[in-house]
Amino acid sequence: MKNKKLIFVCVLGVLLLSSFNAYCETAEEHYSRGIEYSKKGEFNKAIPEFDKLIELSPKNCVAYYCRGNAYFNINNFSKAISDYSKAIEIEPNYAGLYVGRGDVYYKIGNLDQTIADYNKAIEISPELAIAYYNRGYAYGEKGNYDQAISDYNKAIEINPNDASTYVNRGNIYLRKNKYDDAILDLTKAIEIDPGHASAYINRGYAYSKKSNYDQAISDYNKAIEINPNDSKSYACRAYAYCKKGNYNQAISDSNKAIEINPGDVAGYDARGVTYAEKGNFTQAISDYNKVINIDPKHSVTYYNRGLAYYRTAQYDKAFSDYTIAINLKPNKDVIMNLLRMSHQGIHLIQTI
Repeated sequence: MKNKKLIFVCVLGVLLLSSFNAYCETAEEHYSRGIEYSKKGEFNKAIPEFDKLIELSPKNCVAYYCRGNAYFNINNFSKAISDYSKAIEIEPNYAGLYVGRGDVYYKIGNLDQTIADYNKAIEISPELAIAYYNRGYAYGEKGNYDQAISDYNKAIEINPNDASTYVNRGNIYLRKNKYDDAILDLTKAIEIDPGHASAYINRGYAYSKKSNYDQAISDYNKAIEINPNDSKSYACRAYAYCKKGNYNQAISDSNKAIEINPGDVAGYDARGVTYAEKGNFTQAISDYNKVINIDPKHSVTYYNRGLAYYRTAQYDKAFSDYTIAINLKPNKDVIMNLLRMSHQGIHLIQTI
């Protein structure tokens, strides 16, 4: 989700700074120092400045908004909500305040309240692109993909030059398995911002789903060139190399992804899939175990580990993993694959 809180702080500051003049010059000084600390990411230093600002200017929504923003950035979400709510109580017609509070509700997983706040922001300011962008993101998280696309469409109508909006709409198309539409959006994002690594990663994924592995690898290469320390790029490229049968390169990329971020499942999963494709099911099971230790709800890994157990004649363990996989994410295609496999011995590997 895009975060433009400092922009709103500056806008609100310009709109309301004159109200500080009714108090004293010291209020402006605390405000300025707090903003400077915030810009540098020193939020623990910014908060005392905003505390003083609130003492001197207790009826000014900017003071609470700024402190709420600082609390948000140090993950003190309850205090952030309290400050945003106080700012809204003082100035209920500033759309940016609802966007700020909506961001906090998103962080704590309250998507309904998130959307309610973005709704209010849009009601107040119907041309506020960030409100549509963030609401689209929230709808996407709820699985309401059509509403998410509608909001991204509106955000693009208002601001057609924001690469991230095309990336996010492209991601929704990926979830809907509309790979050509996703590629169009992600290509547009790259046209606007050629340094947008995520656009290359996600377009590479779309090309992989269309079995265009060479183009996918080309996109992953570009993403790595832009950000060589992003483990996801290496893991995605590993899957593509695996699909092409270049197992050594796939394992090398998986190892690099794990080296960069050993707490992320993608590297272990990619390596496990590759070992399984090579017929090294013992090593595949070891990697799948690591994935499940990190993320016990990673449903596809139970399925893949079940296949590995099946191929090594550990049928009880295979059945247990299949059951967990289906319970975590019921999928008719997976169930049919398992039935076919059990009757015909078909070797199936899914990738995330």
